Amino acid sequence: NFKYNWGNSQLGVTYNINYRNYNKRILDEDISYAVEGTTYQKQKNGKKSPYAYEQQMAEISFNNSKSDNYIFSTKLSFNSLNRRRSSAQDIISTVNDRIFEKIGQSSDKDKYISPVLDMYFSKTFNAKHELTMNLVGTYYKSDYDYQYSELSDGLTDFETATDINLDKYSLIGEAIYNYNMKTAQLYVGSRYMHNNSTQQNLSSNNQTLTNEIYSYIGATGMLGKKINYSVSAGVNGNIFTTIDNKEYKFIYFRPQVKLGYFIDESSDLTFNYEVNTDNPAVSSLTYNPYYKDANYLFAGNPNLKPSNNHDLSLSYFKGFKKFVLNAEVAYSYDKDAIAPVFQSDDTNIIETFGNLDNVQNMKASLFLQWYPFSNNILRLRLYSEVFHQINVFGNEKWNHTGYS
Repeated sequence: NFKYNWGNSQLGVTYNINYRNYNKRILDEDISYAVEGTTYQKQKNGKKSPYAYEQQMAEISFNNSKSDNYIFSTKLSFNSLNRRRSSAQDIISTVNDRIFEKIGQSSDKDKYISPVLDMYFSKTFNAKHELTMNLVGTYYKSDYDYQYSELSDGLTDFETATDINLDKYSLIGEAIYNYNMKTAQLYVGSRYMHNNSTQQNLSSNNQTLTNEIYSYIGATGMLGKKINYSVSAGVNGNIFTTIDNKEYKFIYFRPQVKLGYFIDESSDLTFNYEVNTDNPAVSSLTYNPYYKDANYLFAGNPNLKPSNNHDLSLSYFKGFKKFVLNAEVAYSYDKDAIAPVFQSDDTNIIETFGNLDNVQNMKASLFLQWYPFSNNILRLRLYSEVFHQINVFGNEKWNHTGYS
């Protein structure tokens, strides 16, 4: 990490590399499913196997600024990953009451490169007016090769493979105008995103083109000495085009309200409500069927559509000299939530992605932090969470409760 300053400018260079190479990777797996009255179960006990990767990040940045006038910064970064893994497993396979012993072997290679150019400019006019612009260009190329086989008495009993090549580039531009007042700030802005993704597979290809515009207006400020607020409203327009020229158009109203109440100098309450959209990934849209097991098939769903998410939360913060407490309750409602769904035919169970009618999530969490010694050499943290989820899909409704 190197930085050089002169005048109002700064030049920075950063390089990181993570390297790992060992032969003690153990992969244990269990699988169980039923098709037309036949139950399939497999217990896979892993053996020591090789695992290696190199992950690199290089970055060069330039900043130029003048106090109360302008800020200009640009950053060019490059990220890459090259990972190789394999596994060997002893398998106990059960089909109804019949038991078989097998040997499993798998290997996968995963690599990507991703250069990113990020440019930022902010200009202040007579302390009240501020214009900010941000432009980000990204390219992402990845290759994933996976092979798996099961042997019984030295002969191949089952094998599957997948080979995925992804090319994706995106351009994001945003402009914001701020008007500063004594106790409040008004702002208006617009963001445009263009994304082109092409995925090549063993069985098929897929391409998606996304154009998204989000325009918004909002205000932040104080109401008296105790209450701070941030309120905004925007419209999100999304045009989603697939390789077979199917075009999906979605328009969402996206409000956001954030209210904070200062109880005293060391504690506060915060309420937040916002609406967001979640677009399906190109890998979820690509049909690309492959077998996870002899009668267990996975395939993408080209007919997925974005989901619309409503999130509410209320949090309490209390800080002491050596102790911090943060408690939160949250609720979310996702319309057309994207989630794994399972179907079956006469011989296979099929895993894919689908749009559920809705998903509701309820959560309560507690975070504690404590420095037990005066020199702060030791920090103790505790996080606990309990959640409840309700899913609705057609005539089916199911729920789940968990904790951590």
